[in-house]
Amino acid sequence: MKKTRVRTLIVATALVAAVSASSAAYAMGGFGRSAAEPATNRSSAAVPGDGTCLVPAVPVDATVADLTATEVADLTFLLEEEKLARDVYTTLYEQWSLRTFANIATSEQRHMDAVEGVLVAYGVDYAVSETPGVFENDELQALYDQLIARGSDSLASAIEVGILVERVDIADIDEQLINTENVTIEQVYENLRAGSEKHLAAFTKVYGIYADGDVDSVTL
Repeated sequence: MKKTRVRTLIVATALVAAVSASSAAYAMGGFGRSAAEPATNRSSAAVPGDGTCLVPAVPVDATVADLTATEVADLTFLLEEEKLARDVYTTLYEQWSLRTFANIATSEQRHMDAVEGVLVAYGVDYAVSETPGVFENDELQALYDQLIARGSDSLASAIEVGILVERVDIADIDEQLINTENVTIEQVYENLRAGSEKHLAAFTKVYGIYADGDVDSVTL
């Protein structure tokens, strides 16, 4: 099937300032808006930071009917998965004061903003708890609890958690890429995957400093 290239585009606007303000004001917060809320136009945004979270332009008349049920499910799951990463890293930074966790937690907020931008642009209703460590998805809730317990054991264990989170993110995005032919969603996934590769490299580097084990042996 040929991929339909969008021709009518939404131009990125003042959302950059809104994203920066929201991240600074509540680094541990989440987004949980109905698509009907008109407060900010999040349908196309260049998110500041590491350059990996650009939300590409979306057709101006895009609706949820333009997405498959699988695409909707994947996007809503990914939003919470990025929240999991952000919440885990924020908590582990508070416990161990390793700056890598704080830096990557900020990046994960931008990843959330990118996915949310697509959901809003297509008019998808979704819910994300604003409470740190609380998730709509039971699987992600259980994973969060498991990762926090492991990361609390030692600094080395906390870094292992970071490695595991990024590996899981990359694997999930690879599967989600298979499930879509929407070029906008593909670009978002590819941008997020590139960001996760950078995060994995950062955690792997500090693992070599603070841990004696073989990074390839790190498993859940």
